[in-house]
Amino acid sequence: MTRTSTRILAGAGLTTAVLAIGTAAGVGIASADPSPSPTPTSPSSTAAHPQKQHKARTLLQRTEHGQFTLAGKKHRVADLQRGSVSSVSSTSIKIASKDGYSASYVINSKTVVRERAKGKKPAKTSASAIKKGDRVNLVATQSGKTATANKITFKG
Repeated sequence: MTRTSTRILAGAGLTTAVLAIGTAAGVGIASADPSPSPTPTSPSSTAAHPQKQHKARTLLQRTEHGQFTLAGKKHRVADLQRGSVSSVSSTSIKIASKDGYSASYVINSKTVVRERAKGKKPAKTSASAIKKGDRVNLVATQSGKTATANKITFKG
């Protein structure tokens, strides 16, 4: 893997983590870029950054599922999955990705659920609004063998 590919993958993983906790995507990509911040006198350095941002977004848009580790005082393992709802209840959700991967996640009172409507910003709702067959994007945190959904965004 080339150094550029490694940086793009690192940026994509970091961006996913940043999106999972609600921080702007640009901050994650910028923090993965080891080059110094561009200066007003260096227009060529600012031209390359949007291209890296585009490559990372393209990679994320193609991601069906994955797992990554978040650094901190306690390292946390997080899951990302995109797919169709196979089953859902007030306490759990099962998602199947296009490649056949399927996983179940715990839903609790801390799980943030948002519904995407065309042309509108995602609106906060409850898990009871999710139906079988809905397309979802889910971010979960692993604890042992249990994955608990932190954020679910769906399109009914």
